[in-house]
Amino acid sequence: MLDRNVPTQRERHEERAPPTAGLSVTASGAVHARRYNESVDVFSFAMTMVECIDGHLPWTGTCGAGGVPMRVTRGDRPLIQLQTATPSMRRLVVDCWSHEPSERPTFAKVVQRLERMEVTEARFGRVGSAAPVRRYGGRE
Repeated sequence: MLDRNVPTQRERHEERAPPTAGLSVTASGAVHARRYNESVDVFSFAMTMVECIDGHLPWTGTCGAGGVPMRVTRGDRPLIQLQTATPSMRRLVVDCWSHEPSERPTFAKVVQRLERMEVTEARFGRVGSAAPVRRYGGRE
């Protein structure tokens, strides 16, 4: 006989916060409500992209680690760190870190947008960059 009160794999996944996510890349909903679903991962992906674009951890130079959860909760984002991103990459990151989790794209949509960017760059080169790409650590 099956126990109908046993949560499904998806329910178990949504009930717990990721054990290793740093606060600088974690969505405010996961920080405060300890709720975890794909939208939290999409937010973390956006913050990872900030590091890839800028060469520094999100929020570097803007606030200490203790101030990050408060800033994320009130809707602040490290926009200054997207200065070297192409317009399409900047739009993707901004969409992925939307304050409202339901407004964030799914990973399927993220992949589609990244594939379109890849095709565009293959045809036309890196378009719309505000500054040269910096290697990790901020050096030219």
